[in-house]
Amino acid sequence: MIDLDRANNLMDSVEWLAGHAQERLYDELRGQMEHLRRNGDTFSVPSPAHPYAWRAAWKIFVRLREREHNSPQRMDDVFFPQTSQNYADYLRDLNEMMRLLRYKKITSQEAAYLGLERGDLDDVKPDDRGLIPIDAWAGAAGRISQVLGKFQSFTDEGWAQERLKIPHAMELRRLETARRRAEEKEAELEARLAALESVPRTNTNETENAA
Repeated sequence: MIDLDRANNLMDSVEWLAGHAQERLYDELRGQMEHLRRNGDTFSVPSPAHPYAWRAAWKIFVRLREREHNSPQRMDDVFFPQTSQNYADYLRDLNEMMRLLRYKKITSQEAAYLGLERGDLDDVKPDDRGLIPIDAWAGAAGRISQVLGKFQSFTDEGWAQERLKIPHAMELRRLETARRRAEEKEAELEARLAALESVPRTNTNETENAA
């Protein structure tokens, strides 16, 4: 695989692409850009016939590569509209969820009943570079949005009736979870016992006679 960072040191000052070697490098860069493209991206790969095509393409590629690790908060230009909007929606929904809990419009048990998971409302922690990767918030964003959608679909009367069912429903969930865990532990124990039984045993009498 071509080292694009080293190639950039050679290609940054090239005004017009010429020759098979330069065209091959540009094809590699273009392929990497398309590999990093996501739904909603609006960038165009510069034509190799344009002056300083490599330089223009490299600027986009660097942003695409950073997006794989960096916070969507920094991806606020025209190249990444969907990612930026998704993060903004997540912050909006998170604030709304916190507001509902703060004013007791919904309890934590009721939110869990609707699909919220433990940790979904925790602060998103940046990595060791101080950046927030997408996978640190995307899962929670989807669940929070789902919970809000379900909650807002109820009328006041409908929610009042639904709330009466929740304690019993959550207790059933707890019991079902406990049952599954017990079955998993039992299956694990059986597998260990089967593994032990499959180990050949030494015949004590044969060992003594041999001695």
